[in-house]
Amino acid sequence: MNPLLVADLLLRLGHGPRSATTSLRELCRWCREAEDQGLPDADRVEMLRLLVERLGPGGHPGDPGGGECRSRDPAAEQDLPSSLRDVAVGWCLPLLRGLRLEGPGGQFQEPGRRLVHSLCALLHACCRQAPPALLQDVAGSSLRDLRGYTEERGRVGSTGGKEESQSPEYLDIQVAIEVLVKTAPLLLERGIGTEELLSLTLTAVKVGEDSVASRMVTGVIPALLPNPGSSVQKCPTVQDIWDRVKRWEKTTTVSRVLLLLSSLPHHLLLCTGDRSPHQTFDLRICPQFWEVVQRGLVQPDNTSRKRAMYLLKRAVDVSNTLKSEICSECQAESDVCLFWWSGEKSKQLVQLWENYILIMETLEENQVHVIRPILPRLKSLMDATVCNDRGRALFHTSWLLCAYKRMFESENKTAMKEGLFQFLDLGVMKYPFRTQELCEFICGPVMDALSESTFYSRSPDQIIGSCPFLAVKLQTFFVDFVENVAEEFKGDFLMKLIKSMAAKHWCAIPILFISQALMHIPSRRTWGVEGLHALREVICCTMTNHQVLLRGAAQCYLLQTAMHLTNVENVTLSDISNFLASIRTEEALSRGTKLWMELCEWLHSNDRNFKPEEGAAEIPLKRSALSVYIQNLVEQYMKVPATEGENASYMPDWFEAQLVARMILLAADVEEQFSTESVFDGGDQKALACFLHPLIDALWKLNTHAYLPVLKADKSLQLLLKLLEMSHTKQQITPEDRVLNVLRECVMSSVEQVLEYTLRRLTSELQTVLKLGQQIQMVVARASLAWVCKVTAQYPEVQLDSLEAVKTLVKSVLIGPFNQNLEKPFCNKQDNGLLADGSSAQGWGKISTQYVHDQWACIYFIWNKFEQSSESVANKSCELSLPVVENPALILHACIEAVNIVPSDQVLPILQCMKILIPKLYRSEESLCVKSLDLAWKAVLDLNSNQLHFWPTLNAYIQIAFHHQLLSITGECGIGIKVKEITNKLLEISQTKTGVFNMLITHCCQTWLSTASTAKDFLPDPFASAENHVDLFVEACLFGPVFRKDQRLIQDVHIHIELLGDECAANGSTEYENRDDQSVRIWAINFLCQLNGSNSLHKKFMENVVSKLLEKDEELRNTKGRYYVNSMLHRLKNRIWQTLLILLPQMDQVFLSSIIETVYRSGLSDNQASVKYLIEWFIILILQKCPEFIDSFWRCFSYNPENTKTSICTFLAVLVHINVILKNILKKDQYLKKALSVILPWCLTHNFSVRLYALLALQQVWEACQLSKLEGEELHFLAPIIESCLEQVGHKQITGNAGKNWQRIQDHFFFGKFQPLEDYSLETIFYIFPSLSVVIEDEWIPAWKFNRVMDLFSSSSSVNVFNPRSQICDVKLTDWIQRDKGYGLAEVDQDTEWTDVQKKIMPWKNNIPDQDLELIYQERTSKSGKSSNSSLIIVASLIDKPTNLGGLCRTSEIFGASALVVNNVHCVNDKQFQALSVSAEQWLPVIEVRPAQLVEYLQRKKTEGHTIIGVEQTANSHNLAQYSFPEKTLLLLGNEREGIPANLIQHLDVCVEIPQCGIIRSLNVHVSGALLMWEYTRQQMMKQGMRP
Repeated sequence: MNPLLVADLLLRLGHGPRSATTSLRELCRWCREAEDQGLPDADRVEMLRLLVERLGPGGHPGDPGGGECRSRDPAAEQDLPSSLRDVAVGWCLPLLRGLRLEGPGGQFQEPGRRLVHSLCALLHACCRQAPPALLQDVAGSSLRDLRGYTEERGRVGSTGGKEESQSPEYLDIQVAIEVLVKTAPLLLERGIGTEELLSLTLTAVKVGEDSVASRMVTGVIPALLPNPGSSVQKCPTVQDIWDRVKRWEKTTTVSRVLLLLSSLPHHLLLCTGDRSPHQTFDLRICPQFWEVVQRGLVQPDNTSRKRAMYLLKRAVDVSNTLKSEICSECQAESDVCLFWWSGEKSKQLVQLWENYILIMETLEENQVHVIRPILPRLKSLMDATVCNDRGRALFHTSWLLCAYKRMFESENKTAMKEGLFQFLDLGVMKYPFRTQELCEFICGPVMDALSESTFYSRSPDQIIGSCPFLAVKLQTFFVDFVENVAEEFKGDFLMKLIKSMAAKHWCAIPILFISQALMHIPSRRTWGVEGLHALREVICCTMTNHQVLLRGAAQCYLLQTAMHLTNVENVTLSDISNFLASIRTEEALSRGTKLWMELCEWLHSNDRNFKPEEGAAEIPLKRSALSVYIQNLVEQYMKVPATEGENASYMPDWFEAQLVARMILLAADVEEQFSTESVFDGGDQKALACFLHPLIDALWKLNTHAYLPVLKADKSLQLLLKLLEMSHTKQQITPEDRVLNVLRECVMSSVEQVLEYTLRRLTSELQTVLKLGQQIQMVVARASLAWVCKVTAQYPEVQLDSLEAVKTLVKSVLIGPFNQNLEKPFCNKQDNGLLADGSSAQGWGKISTQYVHDQWACIYFIWNKFEQSSESVANKSCELSLPVVENPALILHACIEAVNIVPSDQVLPILQCMKILIPKLYRSEESLCVKSLDLAWKAVLDLNSNQLHFWPTLNAYIQIAFHHQLLSITGECGIGIKVKEITNKLLEISQTKTGVFNMLITHCCQTWLSTASTAKDFLPDPFASAENHVDLFVEACLFGPVFRKDQRLIQDVHIHIELLGDECAANGSTEYENRDDQSVRIWAINFLCQLNGSNSLHKKFMENVVSKLLEKDEELRNTKGRYYVNSMLHRLKNRIWQTLLILLPQMDQVFLSSIIETVYRSGLSDNQASVKYLIEWFIILILQKCPEFIDSFWRCFSYNPENTKTSICTFLAVLVHINVILKNILKKDQYLKKALSVILPWCLTHNFSVRLYALLALQQVWEACQLSKLEGEELHFLAPIIESCLEQVGHKQITGNAGKNWQRIQDHFFFGKFQPLEDYSLETIFYIFPSLSVVIEDEWIPAWKFNRVMDLFSSSSSVNVFNPRSQICDVKLTDWIQRDKGYGLAEVDQDTEWTDVQKKIMPWKNNIPDQDLELIYQERTSKSGKSSNSSLIIVASLIDKPTNLGGLCRTSEIFGASALVVNNVHCVNDKQFQALSVSAEQWLPVIEVRPAQLVEYLQRKKTEGHTIIGVEQTANSHNLAQYSFPEKTLLLLGNEREGIPANLIQHLDVCVEIPQCGIIRSLNVHVSGALLMWEYTRQQMMKQGMRP
């Protein structure tokens, strides 16, 4: 029954003046009776509300229960307020305070939702009829809860602290807000508390949860604003709201400001309607509004971006409608007008803004093919930013920065890269950007985009080792920007740029190229100490990556940047020295490099310009400031307190010693290079000797000065060590390095004192000076001995082992048991882990294992000396008599025990001992050796993620397992099986870890070609063991796994840095790591080039390799793998024939005769172009070397022609080089005649490619015949035919495709510039041929890589590294590529020419509520009377396409939806609609609600208890798989292109998104709706116990 009818009935049936009040009480009692069974029924509450509304003056005129009856009964007038208060305060409010709108997980509680709305409506009715006191009481409790809520949220958002607050009256703040939504109009009408309510509402919007903020802007704020024609005088205005909102913090509340503004566009933007201009506050003139919009356009969440776009669209539309002059106000001279409009320029402005809106909306897509076409439109917008004759631009540049920032934050990396490239090419200084804003943009979003490593990949048209395009563009951009920016901004910009680099952690590649770009900025005095400090922070960022070469190169570029941009007048030499201390010597700043020389020159040229040191005396005219500073620096370093106190036992800082040592060497080199008078030639005036005087004086006093402070002695020894380390260089310096000579003289003068003092400190005075326990004394002594052994082995030229002190240390090395487990020193009786003095013994295990490590370091040193001395009986020393040396099995047992004790990162000296022991014991103690290899391999695997220790440990292990004696083992013995097993494991690891196979093949090649042991007649040739490992070597010749893109990128950048040579000092400072995956093949090929065919061992090895390679090629021919261009199969075949070409000159005729048929079969098979060229070249060289094989070659043309239609081109191509084949043959007649008879039939074949190759071969053979002046009846008969064919094909080159192809094949490099004999070189085989035959760049091996490794071999190569001819080197890739049947070229992506832009935009104005339209509902009942029990409503008013609406209608009917809402009910008559709906509209109610009416319709359904669910991706959207649908659900579907508009999102209760796995952003709207309808239906059926 209708509640309105029931209420009217109760009023009309009442008798007497008190009948209405009595009915009210009875009805209230009737509602309360339902509480016994739970919550009251919402329908009963609704009936009570209607009755209360009919009681007051607001009831219908003439009603019996209306005002006339009550006016005649004063008692009833007095009784009614108390009854209303009893209903409101006594029943409604307590009930509301216990209800919740949201359940667990943020989902709305459907039963309580409608009840809350009904109770709030009842409160509104009671407060309207009652005196103001009731309204104050009802609203007061909600205001108190709202105030407490905002205060708590504000505390949590600011400090996170918790303070005691009054407990809330409402269980759910959402319920309190619903009360305020209903009472706000009454508060505004009566002028009660509106100011406080507005303040709390805006605070809740700012700090509240999303649901609270949304309800505030859709419910409370509209209720507080006056409606058109309202008589309320004192009410909040939209300008009051804006004045408060614009003072909010800009960084944290942009999304909430946009939420507020997008909900009130008709209040805040001037529009055409019933509002006069003075009634509407025009936000377009507020510059803060445009700043909010710009910040909203680049927000991370798409909802805020959509709201900002909505506001921008409305502002442009309003401006275009009014066509009046508008300009945002500028409060200061520095402010600029972000938006302006002119009626005269309206058409032009609309076009510009439509383009901009199109760009921003397209950037929401993730597909690069959608984004790429709109990028050129940015250029037209950029041109519009240039000021016209009146000094005004149509478009402000800050909008474009928003577009670029949005592009840089795209999820699609390709779109980011293209946007970045376009911005760098833009020439920003040509446009009127605000300099400050542009600088901040470059230091912010641009630098963030530059941090992506993949952007620095080479483009396909760049050769290996080229500088990436992005790096080149970046260099040009920085140089142009710094040169053209205003002078007052240059320093600030560069400082901000460096600080932005220091503020984040960079990968190796971006920091390298950004540093390289900074280095190219022209020299200018920019920054002082602050800049150097920022650069130091950047250098610290580079230390985090593992790429040593890239890390060193970045440090080099940053140092050069510092030299170019530092204002020396604002920094002291101390600042410079502290900065230089952050650059590593072994990676970047090594002595003798070009960078070192540049630094010396820079120090010299600015010598008198540096800022003086604080308190420093005036510098003498004849001396440089640098020399004075260094002298003072050394003196200050050597000073120690007279009374050391507690610091006596502490070691000085190594960092300080390194700083002083580097500055001494720099100053010495500066004086040596730039002093006008040679300071190194005159007695006491030597600069370096002057600098080192305090140090030498202290070293001389080590043994003679009884009271020399220990700290000073330690500091002098540290400085001496750092000087020795840093003075040596890997660069080729002049033979007369006078600085090094002077340093050597100074050091050698005090070497005896240093060694004696060191020995005394390490032995006799150890216990008395350090006062340590016995165990700690042993640890320190053993560590010291290990260090002495390391230095003695590292610097043999010093000849320290000749000193008595060193001999004494050596004798004590092997004393005592191995692997001694040290007990904790001075432990107390309670054994609680504390020492006797109370200090902790934690970490003693690490000390104990370090002791074992140091012991084995000493053992290896002694054993290695024994091995070296055993080569000469005259050099044998006393160590031979040690019993432990005479029993190597004992030491190997101890090695196994030690490997189990020490951690994996400390096993290196133990493995080094195994390297000496296992070759001695593998015959007598085979099982023991196998066990030791297993344990050592486990230790290597444990270090796989430890880059610092993995490589030296792996190198030591390879030297053990692949010792030349173990390599020579044949048969199936235990040690031989273990070596093969280890080989397979290393090959397996090398597929994923670059550098492993490199180390193995390098060791094997160096072992097999070693000449050290061949001089000994009693030792076998190491090369003999190579025969046992042919399979390993063949794997090396074919090695080259396909690595990930990031690994390939790092290798490309490595090559780029290496090719810079001396220009990058890191190449001279860092050691070559040999971890490029190409290095494996380079070492293998270089090894083959060192072999000599006259050596029987070499000859046999090469023949075995050739046989294995041909077997591998036959295996690949028979495989069923995919054989496309640059597939793994293609790469392997290409490597096989490259290697065979290298070996061919060393093969004799006998062996070649055994493989020639196999070679022919390979030529007949289907091959890619690059493989065909190599096979053809191989056959040409065989036939040229052994003309006896030519007769067998003719048989290749008589194979089954059907199977070899296109493969026959291989042999025809061989005949093109007939002159090369017959070069050494005097009588060529028979061969030329045979060639003609073979070629001519193929000139008549139907296959065009074969015919073309045959004609080309015919041309070359015929020219050879004419040169040889061949005669005979056969030639006389064939001559006219041949000349006619050649003349005919020659004429075709001017017309038609046949002529074009004839010209192309003649111009092809293999038939034009290429000479098979003259061009035979490593460069041609491995670099030129692959680059000219569509082989991927990964397979190109440049000649300089071969040359670098070739220099490591003692003998010369049998094959030229570089090509002696330049003709083939200059050839460019042509478009003629040999093809076989069934195998085409790989598809090449080519960008098509875009003629239009895909536009995914809908008319946005349809989504704006229009106040003039009335809500009209047209419900249709089904013809059969069928009704649905479902409470699901599908709202499709935003959908345009009839096909989607028809499909939705059909799906809605199938899943039993209660109604389908469309924007025009006449769409059901559309043929496209009916084709998809298949009469579903006859069985489903279709309602018309236009887009402008949606807000009111959604609010109505919300009050009826429906949960409004939007199908949209937002920041807080729920996953469809995890969301539980309420029974009463309204499903709002978005537009096909734009989705749900921004002004409707805040009216939604929940947004649900469909989880995706692909890259396309959205589904078709019909598909999306069908998925949600099914999920809703499935859940409801499960709740009802039905099976879906």
